[in-house]
Amino acid sequence: ANGIMFDVLLMACALIAVLGVIDIAQEHRARGVAVMAVGIGLGILAKGPVVLLDVGLVALFAPWWSEQARAAPWRYFGAIVLGIVFGALIGLAWAIPAALHGGSEYANTILFKQTFDRVSKSFAHRQPFWWYAVILPPMLLPWLIVLRGRWSAIKPLIDHPLVRFALAWVVPSVIAFSLVSGKQGHYLLPILPGFALLFSAALAHGAMRVRMGLLGLGVIAIGSVFVVLPYIATSRPHWNLLIPLWPLWGLLAIALGVAILVWRKRLEHPCWPALVSLAIVMLFRLAIAQGPGHAYDPTPIAERIRAAQLDHQPIIHIGWHHGVFEFAGRLSEPLATLPLTDLAGWVARNPGGLVVSFEPRFRFKATPLFDQPFRGARAAIWNAHAALESGMVPKTDSTPDDGDLSPDED
Repeated sequence: ANGIMFDVLLMACALIAVLGVIDIAQEHRARGVAVMAVGIGLGILAKGPVVLLDVGLVALFAPWWSEQARAAPWRYFGAIVLGIVFGALIGLAWAIPAALHGGSEYANTILFKQTFDRVSKSFAHRQPFWWYAVILPPMLLPWLIVLRGRWSAIKPLIDHPLVRFALAWVVPSVIAFSLVSGKQGHYLLPILPGFALLFSAALAHGAMRVRMGLLGLGVIAIGSVFVVLPYIATSRPHWNLLIPLWPLWGLLAIALGVAILVWRKRLEHPCWPALVSLAIVMLFRLAIAQGPGHAYDPTPIAERIRAAQLDHQPIIHIGWHHGVFEFAGRLSEPLATLPLTDLAGWVARNPGGLVVSFEPRFRFKATPLFDQPFRGARAAIWNAHAALESGMVPKTDSTPDDGDLSPDED
């Protein structure tokens, strides 16, 4: 869930909107406009206008994949425009009051910085044009290694309306997202159903078949890596979180891979690659929880923050945080944030206060009252006066920075 964030919700909204596009193409215009508007409106509320990239391009190329849209393009595109307009109105019904209530800076952030600025000159996650060509293939596993077929059998399917629909969905969208400055793997999640349609069409028409041999070898290779990771980590300081990892998890994966190789002829139904992938993901989620998982648990420090709040002791967080403490500590009020430059004034007003910080970026020379490993670094609570008096440990080029410090990440 931490890796895919709210793009799964955006995918659901995009699928609703795409169903509306299909309805419009099949001349069920009133229902299609309504469904498309709901999908786009909810998508805007989920993540902003980016939903139009997930939906708009497949709608634009409808005359290529839909005979009805090709026969009556003006009526089709008129309905599409109505769906977009009504969907935008749903989004604006929240965005305009929120912008008016939040002030000019907040309005600029939600209306421009998080959308248009990210397209033209991303303030976060800037990557080169070809970046998705590297990221997308791993996202399509295991299907890229289990599906086998000849081009001579696949080529005739390009004229099939379903295949054209899927191609019109994924190809222009990947190109469009490649042109956007900011790139993250999970940005492509809403178009993955298009790839699923392509693979399912190839399987349904006999153009491809499932072959499990490479998947079995891949599972064995992944399991072998997990077996040796704890031993490699002992000689690499930055990998010390992996030392508690049980090699047993890797051995279980190896056993699964061997079983796949032994019974690969019986596992050629498309459900098996999906089940194997689910088993591997669950296995390694358990491995992470057992091994380095404690370093991603903010509960200990969050409970101390809650105790300070219950005792009415002033406590502040230096720099931005994404609400990582509120749920874990069952806080009754948010943990407020403060720029480092304002710390002296805050300490003068709250001489007995506490300050929370992520050490890689805000590390004081004083001894912390409490600290714990967190996300490859450390989170700490300091006596605010002592922290201010001690000064900061100079930050070097090798000092890691913590991703929780920027409110602009998504």
